[in-house]
Amino acid sequence: MSAGALTNVHRMFIQVMMSRRVLSDREIRKVYSKLQPEGDANLTTFVSLVNKKLEPLSMSIVKGKEEDTGHTYYALVNVSPDAAAKLANDFSPAELEYFHKVVEMLVNSDSGTAGSMSFMNISIERKLSKTEVQNLLKRLTKEKWLTSIEESGYYAPGIRFILELQPFLRETFGDSDVYKCPVCSTLVIRGEVCARCSARIHLYCAEKLFSDRSVYRHVCPESCSK
Repeated sequence: MSAGALTNVHRMFIQVMMSRRVLSDREIRKVYSKLQPEGDANLTTFVSLVNKKLEPLSMSIVKGKEEDTGHTYYALVNVSPDAAAKLANDFSPAELEYFHKVVEMLVNSDSGTAGSMSFMNISIERKLSKTEVQNLLKRLTKEKWLTSIEESGYYAPGIRFILELQPFLRETFGDSDVYKCPVCSTLVIRGEVCARCSARIHLYCAEKLFSDRSVYRHVCPESCSK
């Protein structure tokens, strides 16, 4: 088999990703081991080849970390310039308008979270009933656009929010509201705020960075720490 050939194994893998959309590192390795028992290519090489074949479809399998835990996930995302508009295929106009309001609330929140009551009070031009909002929030959580913070009644960005909406977030809100973690240089919405500036640091990055520092030294690792 040539290095660039797309086999039935690759096609089956793509089908799994299209069906599931998001897989944890453990889940994707389990799928990979079942489809590729001989292990003649590592996972990174395997995904890279799949992504080359997905390019004409403006799709890509991207890797990223969940903001709370730092656990690694893989997501099949739309990378076309109008990716956000493609959500219209998955949501009704009222649901899409509501979802945009949810995104705006989370991005503008100091903590990167919002309570269920705040979500219930969102006002949109196209009305949704209380039951419709509750069902939509359940769906957004199930599909990993949002994550429910244990039993606190609060929500935070889910892994699809982080991996799939980045172009939309930067285009809509600009770099001033969409933060880049000074430790790992990737998008951060929910994180620890630098004690000296407004920068946010991923919770898992902050845990590693500040593990041997005084609480009074919770500042950015470069300019603010000097």
